[in-house]
Amino acid sequence: MAGHVPKRVLKKPQVDDVLLKGTMIWKWDEGDQNNIHRLNFFADESAFYLYARMDDKAKEPLVWNFSCISDVRPGKAPRDSKVSEILCTLASCDSQQLEDYCLTLVYRRDGMVNLDYVHLMCEWPEVRDKWMQAVNRLTFNMLNQHCPLSEIYDKNFCRIRLCANGYGEIPIKAIKKVMMMQRARPELDMDTFLASYNLVKKMEDGTPFVHEKDFNRALYDKIVQQSLKYRENDVDFILNRIGGRCVRIQQITVGEFHNFLKEQRDPRLNDILHVPPTKEQARALAEKFEGKRIDIGGKMPARALMKYLESEENNVLNLSHLDEDMDMTHSLSHYFINSSHNTYLTGHQLKSLSTVEMYIQCLLNGCRCLELDCWPNDDDICITHGNTLCTKIPFKDVLEAINTYAFVTSEYPLILSIENHCKTRPNLIQRMATYFTIIFGDKLLKEPFEDLPLESGFSLPSLERLKGKILLKDKIKRMKGGGGDFGTLPRGSYTTPLDGIPEEGFNQSFQSVSSINGRVFSPKTSMASLSDQTTVSSIATTHTSASSISQLQRDAKEPDRVCSEDSSSSNREAVDLGKGGDQENVVFSDGEGSDSDKKDTPIKRDASGSSLESEKQRHKPLVSSRSTEDYSSIGSPMEDMSMHMGGLPMGARPSEVEPLIGGPLAELLNYCTGITFEGFESAEKLNCSFYQSSFVEDKGENHIRSSSKEFVKYNIRQMSRIYPQGNRIASSNYNPQIYWNVGCQLVALNFQTSDLPMQMNTAKFEFNGLTGCILKPKVMLAERSGSGAFNPFNRSQLENIVPAKLTIEIISGLFLTEKKTGCYVETEMYGLPSDTLRHKFTSRKDAPHPFWNHEPIVFNKILLPEIAMLRVAAFDEDKELLGQRFLPVNAIRPGYRHIPLRDKHNVPLPLSTLFVFIKVEDYVQSGMEDIIASLIDPISFAKEALAALSQGCEEDTDSVDGAVKGKDSGPPSAEKPKPKPLKDSKQPVKQVQLTSSPSSSFNGGTFPPKAMTLPPDMNKDGLFFSSPGSSGAGTMPVFPTTEDTLPTLEKVKTREWKVTRHDDKEVLEHSSYLKVVKKCTQEKYKTLKRHEKSMKFVETKKGVDEDARKECVSNQSQKNQIEIFKMDKKYLSDRQQVHNSLLEALHTKQLKELEKQHKQEVKTVNSEILASIKVAGQVRQLDDRIIQFGSRMRGELEKLQDSEMRKMKDQHMQIRDELSTIYEKEILEIERELFALQATSGEL
Repeated sequence: MAGHVPKRVLKKPQVDDVLLKGTMIWKWDEGDQNNIHRLNFFADESAFYLYARMDDKAKEPLVWNFSCISDVRPGKAPRDSKVSEILCTLASCDSQQLEDYCLTLVYRRDGMVNLDYVHLMCEWPEVRDKWMQAVNRLTFNMLNQHCPLSEIYDKNFCRIRLCANGYGEIPIKAIKKVMMMQRARPELDMDTFLASYNLVKKMEDGTPFVHEKDFNRALYDKIVQQSLKYRENDVDFILNRIGGRCVRIQQITVGEFHNFLKEQRDPRLNDILHVPPTKEQARALAEKFEGKRIDIGGKMPARALMKYLESEENNVLNLSHLDEDMDMTHSLSHYFINSSHNTYLTGHQLKSLSTVEMYIQCLLNGCRCLELDCWPNDDDICITHGNTLCTKIPFKDVLEAINTYAFVTSEYPLILSIENHCKTRPNLIQRMATYFTIIFGDKLLKEPFEDLPLESGFSLPSLERLKGKILLKDKIKRMKGGGGDFGTLPRGSYTTPLDGIPEEGFNQSFQSVSSINGRVFSPKTSMASLSDQTTVSSIATTHTSASSISQLQRDAKEPDRVCSEDSSSSNREAVDLGKGGDQENVVFSDGEGSDSDKKDTPIKRDASGSSLESEKQRHKPLVSSRSTEDYSSIGSPMEDMSMHMGGLPMGARPSEVEPLIGGPLAELLNYCTGITFEGFESAEKLNCSFYQSSFVEDKGENHIRSSSKEFVKYNIRQMSRIYPQGNRIASSNYNPQIYWNVGCQLVALNFQTSDLPMQMNTAKFEFNGLTGCILKPKVMLAERSGSGAFNPFNRSQLENIVPAKLTIEIISGLFLTEKKTGCYVETEMYGLPSDTLRHKFTSRKDAPHPFWNHEPIVFNKILLPEIAMLRVAAFDEDKELLGQRFLPVNAIRPGYRHIPLRDKHNVPLPLSTLFVFIKVEDYVQSGMEDIIASLIDPISFAKEALAALSQGCEEDTDSVDGAVKGKDSGPPSAEKPKPKPLKDSKQPVKQVQLTSSPSSSFNGGTFPPKAMTLPPDMNKDGLFFSSPGSSGAGTMPVFPTTEDTLPTLEKVKTREWKVTRHDDKEVLEHSSYLKVVKKCTQEKYKTLKRHEKSMKFVETKKGVDEDARKECVSNQSQKNQIEIFKMDKKYLSDRQQVHNSLLEALHTKQLKELEKQHKQEVKTVNSEILASIKVAGQVRQLDDRIIQFGSRMRGELEKLQDSEMRKMKDQHMQIRDELSTIYEKEILEIERELFALQATSGEL
């Protein structure tokens, strides 16, 4: 389309010179010849606003927010003749050329329904096209929708300056309106504040204003700070968490800022692939926001930290996800697709307007599935909600609008879901097909791809392959009783000419001559003579080629070729449905009723009365290519068709037997062919990915409850469409997340209603470059080994998916509302049923800048973060929405972040933000924290394990009891009661089982852990308390360090080995070993003698030439070598077996000697450890008591300091208010004296 960019881009917008320097354009209104003005249009350098200045300098400019501009499109000439005459005079052109000068700016005043149309006329057509492209390039930019807080302030400051008139005068009331301060507040009286800087002046009519040159960014920042002076500062809140002294000095060191940046980093990132920030990077970042050099050991002021928090580096979302970053080469059924229901309506389902504009708005918002509700309108087709008071729009106008805007926002395929109510009017069906073919042209996908035919077992094409294509989706229809109930039939069926179908005779004999509209014609009648109203394109005409007819004849005569070889005679009769007199033809109900809701479909039975449902899976769908031959080349088509009518077409299902006559729309259906849903098992057996079924929301929900895994598997193979139930007459929406959880692709919503489901849908599909297609999670795209398809109701961890844990702390809000009211924040998580949590509220605080510092809200286990979305919404006391935001969990950046809020239409609010702390981490199952910690930091874990290992030792109960008490203490099996760490209480000895042993191993054999008796002053966690006889012992635990035990362990490591290791001679000279060696030697000697004889025989053989002799010698030598090799291998195996058995006996003997030596060493080590720990424990207990006392005193001193600080602050505020009052009184007194003096001077 002229004037539109190909797609939305993710980069900083560049403003063209045509907007920076200004362009003179005429603005006019329809029907008002007195409201034609010449304006100079500009855009600011940051691409925040489009504005137009008038010739009258006393008037403020007209301003349009780029975030709310829908698009700028070629305009139409005014219908009013007087306005048209004036514009022709101004443009110096005639009325026929006027449209080349006109354009229309569409502005979303309140969502996509309430639009303002700004009619403009440029001085030259070339200027119009250039200006239109420049504006649309700024409109279609996603970064404008995701500004950080710093840019929000820049945008707000720019808006205030655009309130200045031609003389540069900014009314103070305009500043109050933009800053949401129209109501007087104690923290800031705008008039008094600006007057204190001597900036306020008055216009001729007495309106106070500030001049544009005086209202700079520094003054704007002071206004913002002044409005927040009675509320705790967000930066002070962070500084207080970093350290109390930071608040006092309003500075942090570069090292502290470096630690802060590491806390801001996503803990789920790999440190190798995503390197954490270095201290040098932290210093460079501090310099960037401070604006001057900072040394590596220097300090960063609080204002620089505040700038960082408000900058784009600290955006709450990872903006890379906004760009097209998904794989678009998967099958069409592997994506969630942005879909609309009753696209044409602007409101109520029974009485609202139907407009073409709604199709345009949906396409510009990235919608990739539109609905066409087609109804007869005399001799034409209209789009409307039938049998209601909704208005009608021409079908052709809708298609032309779709053709223009189909690929403006997204270049990926567009699906048109047709709700066809013209089935009784074959001429309208033909006209509909003609419109599609002529208007869409090459954009319409008319034929399936050769490598992906419409056959069982083939997948759907990819989005990448379908770029720039329009797909039609309509339901296959059937005849009812052979009468005139005409509808859309499968590809390859024969059609009669265009203007009509005989209302009689199809189920009787298919006469070759029929009467249509009072005219008699044959199938050979020329196309042009059939319709005076419709120009028919041959590409929309469907018929079957002669080869296809012959194939169908053979199938009808030889049903065994269609059925399986073992099918019974009753099954063969079932195939020949035309011969059964009890057969009933099936017809679909009108409209878009749920496919699973058709209960009136009769079950066809054969002559014996048995059901034919079992046969419907045996056949492939009917597929044949379209022929370009003329009707005359077919040869007796009616006879052939009537012959085939008696049998089941090859591949067709009995429940879908089609009368071989159909509308031309069938030839345009391919990968989105709608059919009745007959169950998941039936669809799986059929295995046709191009079949698509629709489900009303309640029926779809029932399928999810009863067959969720089957639904997921169904959606892997083919597509499903969900639409609202009929009782939603107010055009409300259902929760789409329920159906996304099972992989439903086309979850259609009422785009005209900006409710919570629509907000969720908009937030989801604004990612991936606003393509309108989101790739499903991998877990939904394939069956898992052992457990089948994905189950959304599963509460356990998914295969190859790491659950997430999200914590959000609502700290404060900014500029939430002008009203004097309390406000609160609601947080909700949407995802799988186990992930969905809602109604988490913060306490109510006063607007407009509430400070909550609410306790963290934890979403503990998010099983599938890839589809989960977090919603935060602010409400006032009357539960009126102040702002909301949906954030995909996978795109959230943890840390201290500002969340810019949006209104109910998902448009960014001017200033409203929430300041939060977010923590996103991998979920760790209870009891697995230590293991995960060891994986995250293996070095620290190894040190702790080594220290714990140095404390443990193995010994028998008798030995340890003797070491502790100096004598044996009973049998090892006597288990002692568990000790209680009470002060001055005697601790009995107990036994625990060690998980690892410090004992060494010999030749791979490890000693099993034994029961170890702990000393009486050690509890089960290895913590030591005071011994029973110690005085002044407390209950503080003492941790033995590695230094306490290593000296003793070093003695063990350096001990002299008293056990002599075995000598090889003991093995080599053993009798059993010598027997094996002797036997093998004898056998080898005999073999060598035999080889020697064979070699001599070959060498002395007579009658053989020299070459043959050499070859025989070589072969014999090779055979001998192989035999010797095998013998040596057997010899080595036998010898190794005897060798191993002897070594094992020696090893067992030495093992017993080592155990005896080890027990003796354990006694010595344990005695020395207990002696050293006893003294160290008492010293550490004293140190811990001192630390406890100091910590307690510090806490009391901090409380005292805080109390004194509050008192001093209150006194300071009181004194300041008193001084301010005195100051104001003195100023008034001085002004009175000056006024009196001026009056006196005037009299003199």
